[in-house]
Amino acid sequence: MKKLIRNLFILSILLIGLMNTGTKAASLNLIIDGNNVTKSASPIVKNRRTLVPLRFIGETLGKEVLWNNDEKSVTVSDENTSFKLYIDSKIIDNSDGTLKFTDVAPCIVNRKTYLPLRAIAELMNIGVGYDKASSTVTIDSAVFNPVEDSTTIVGLMPNQTINTKMNFTFVTNKNFAKAKLLLLNDKNEGYIQDVKTSAAETLEFLPSLKDEGNKKLLLALYDANGNLIDAAGAKINLNVLPRVTYSGVESGGFVQDELKITPDINFIASKMKATISNLTTGKTEVKDNLDPEGEFLFKPSYLDAGSYSIMLSAFDELGREHFGETKTFTMSINPYLNITGVPKDGVISGQVTLNAQRNFDVMRTDYVLRDPLTGQETVIESKSYGACKFFPNINDAGQKEVFVRCIDASGKTMESEHKLVLIKGDSKLILEGVAPGGIVHKYVDLNAASNVGVNSVNYYIKNLRTGKTKTIAENVPYGQKFRYNVTKDDEGENEISVTGNQIDAFIKGESIKFRIYTGKIYTKQPLMAKDKFLDYTKKIARREFLRTDLSGAITTAQAILESGWGQSVPVDKYTGKFSNNLFGIKGSASNGTVTITTTEVYNNVRYTVDDKFRAYKSADESFRDHTELFFAKKWYTPFRKVMFNDQRGVYAIKRCGYATDPSYPAKLKQIIDKYNLKELDKVNL
Repeated sequence: MKKLIRNLFILSILLIGLMNTGTKAASLNLIIDGNNVTKSASPIVKNRRTLVPLRFIGETLGKEVLWNNDEKSVTVSDENTSFKLYIDSKIIDNSDGTLKFTDVAPCIVNRKTYLPLRAIAELMNIGVGYDKASSTVTIDSAVFNPVEDSTTIVGLMPNQTINTKMNFTFVTNKNFAKAKLLLLNDKNEGYIQDVKTSAAETLEFLPSLKDEGNKKLLLALYDANGNLIDAAGAKINLNVLPRVTYSGVESGGFVQDELKITPDINFIASKMKATISNLTTGKTEVKDNLDPEGEFLFKPSYLDAGSYSIMLSAFDELGREHFGETKTFTMSINPYLNITGVPKDGVISGQVTLNAQRNFDVMRTDYVLRDPLTGQETVIESKSYGACKFFPNINDAGQKEVFVRCIDASGKTMESEHKLVLIKGDSKLILEGVAPGGIVHKYVDLNAASNVGVNSVNYYIKNLRTGKTKTIAENVPYGQKFRYNVTKDDEGENEISVTGNQIDAFIKGESIKFRIYTGKIYTKQPLMAKDKFLDYTKKIARREFLRTDLSGAITTAQAILESGWGQSVPVDKYTGKFSNNLFGIKGSASNGTVTITTTEVYNNVRYTVDDKFRAYKSADESFRDHTELFFAKKWYTPFRKVMFNDQRGVYAIKRCGYATDPSYPAKLKQIIDKYNLKELDKVNL
């Protein structure tokens, strides 16, 4: 039975040669144990291979041949052994629990089951020969030439009971592009468990509780064109004993400042939950919808130091909760206070936003400037909490220390590190309300900020297309906003500037170039009718899965979520050019770009600007480009390792930084479950 692969290859070369010389299947002679059965066997040619009826050959050799119409399967047996074949499947079940491979699947022709002649001979452990001169194929049941399997999963035993996650290695003499570990049902349908590109890599099998029962674990090898070239495996009994463990703390242990937990769950979990109780205060926190394979960080206030307990639980794909060990530990927390917003080079030449990072609640926050030589302190701003805008003036110039001082909930005062900065303290007048490269359509709300005494401000606008400059406002009280309604005459590139009026002086302020557009603005448009989008997306996502192993369930859910069911596809805001961009990817593509309104921050304020997004000639290209994105960027490596599995993939894609929304995995899962998108990831052998 082990010589199947070798002899199939020999016969394929033999029969291709016959085809190339013009020999037809009907002209072949078939001799079984010395008897000419050519007419009774009725050989046929399919895909350049010679096939013969299985029942006739089996019964001729004394085998029992049984057809199961429900399974569309054929079982051939005798007193010693048996094997089962499924119509249109290349996987063969042996009675000893092993799984074998045939490169041409059995098929039904004229209500008869046909299989390649060589495969029949090999499965029945009999010899096959060919005489070219007489175009005669001979089958001799007395001949037996066993050979070694071409592919083997090391450590997998036939009919093995598997109750936890496992790692396997494999050996093969085949040149392959991908090795896929598959979990299949009795009909040889199932899902990918792992994908590798080298026999030096270890296969991981992480079971799902919804797959429990009798299954087939199979290693399938594919060439660069995605053709199945070999397979091997065994029948197993999957009986998972759920286990939720985690590292980062031991019961009775000690933790300093922060608790970092790494889960180790022996089944595919749909989500994880952490229940943390402060045994000193009685306060309990529940963190839900956590990444079952990601790191969990717990950083309480230093005022909450004391005795704790933690318990992780994980939910399987059937919605059942499984609990891990409850661990108790002592947590000591040092107060942490840091000031942010100071430039990396330590030079402050304009307005900055300072903020306090801390691990405790506060009653008051003071942002302080200190002269390191004299020790003199100046409170920049005092508030309960929150950020502080600091715009130093000429009196602040020189080397200074900047820090934050807080009073915590217990009344204790703490200070952050004193950061040494160089303050230039130049007289400045900056514009707020418009950003460099920004775009204005109807109006702009202008404001000015200065680090010197300014009573009022004046605004001017210069049209860079015409070269004309006009005053749009004079003597606007300092600190008061002014709305400028743009006109069609302002169309194009403009430069807006501000000046400030002092008691006995005049200060020239900032100038900013931006664009004014008063014409028609095109907004997002639908790709197709909403009720047709799901079927269309599923078809393309399935294609991408078959091409790359990227979960079609994830791709479809992303397309639905990010394009609003195909009803919100970007178009060029100025021309209406349709982008076919379903995933909001920036840059240029096959159809160039489209200009879309986005936002950026300038002078600590968010403004409208234009940005370029990819435009495709078809939505199909958008799907392909979306797939290629995950292969092009190295930071998606963790996602690529599990991208074939929707449950694991939705968390990995978030972990890799694709989305910042913490609920992104849950949103994708909800769509996948509601529309049964997991079917898009099914494999059939």
